[in-house]
Amino acid sequence: TQFERVSRYLDIGKTEARLVCGGTTAAVGTGAVVPTIFADVPDDAVIMQEEIFGPVGSFAPFETLEEVIERANDSLYGLAAGVWSSNINTCMAVAEGVDAGTVWVNGMMSSWGYQAPFGGPKQTGGGRTNGKQGLDEYLISKTVSINLNN
Repeated sequence: TQFERVSRYLDIGKTEARLVCGGTTAAVGTGAVVPTIFADVPDDAVIMQEEIFGPVGSFAPFETLEEVIERANDSLYGLAAGVWSSNINTCMAVAEGVDAGTVWVNGMMSSWGYQAPFGGPKQTGGGRTNGKQGLDEYLISKTVSINLNN
């Protein structure tokens, strides 16, 4: 189950990084994971490189914005990314530079609707759902080219 999958990531994370808070599951049988934060996570850590799909944040220090973007793009996945800053220019630079299908700024899951295409590049999956782009896979396009000069 997804619950068991996230629980395995919690166990892995405890061996790879510093647990700041959480790291456990809620009451037995609820299928819930306590929101978790790991700090000082190495770039090659499993919890930094894979899509966990749970309330788990993996954080690492950085020096420059360029470094952040390069490290974020050093992944096989690119479904979504999040950036927090009081500087909108910083947010926009990261949003533009990160190779992700969705970038949330100062919040997560904040623009989730049928009008917004959803999906990502790399091994996150093919295609898009929602929005006009989500309909494209159901359409068959045809190009007809006619030379009228003869």
